[in-house]
Amino acid sequence: MRRYLGESDIEEAAIEWLKDIYPYHYQHGEEIHRPLNKAVLENVFESFLQRKYKHVPAKILSEVKQEFLFNSGSDIHHRNHEFHKKLSKGISKTWTLPSPDPSLEGKPSPDPSREGNNSPLTGGAAASYTKSKQAGGCTTV
Repeated sequence: MRRYLGESDIEEAAIEWLKDIYPYHYQHGEEIHRPLNKAVLENVFESFLQRKYKHVPAKILSEVKQEFLFNSGSDIHHRNHEFHKKLSKGISKTWTLPSPDPSLEGKPSPDPSREGNNSPLTGGAAASYTKSKQAGGCTTV
């Protein structure tokens, strides 16, 4: 009888716990068609990012994917540690959306309550396209 927990014992326990969580689906590694030198199923990961973060621009999601897949470190221990930190804490990204029309920068927005009227809003409530240019987002993936 062994007096210690081996890696396989912990792995099997984790798999059993994860099987109980919906929508987790377990598939043995030998059943998955993938390059054996890749730790992440890139196409599955990319699909997940696109589904989960629909509000994030494609360029930002591409950067996130690259940051997850390529980890710095002088050896496998340091690269695995960096990867684990990203998985557990996420990656924070901030982006800026471009102005809808550069020629309108700094000019008041049209009044949406008056159809066919492109005059500026009045009464101090005027918003400008400059504000739109600075709009963007921040998310942790």
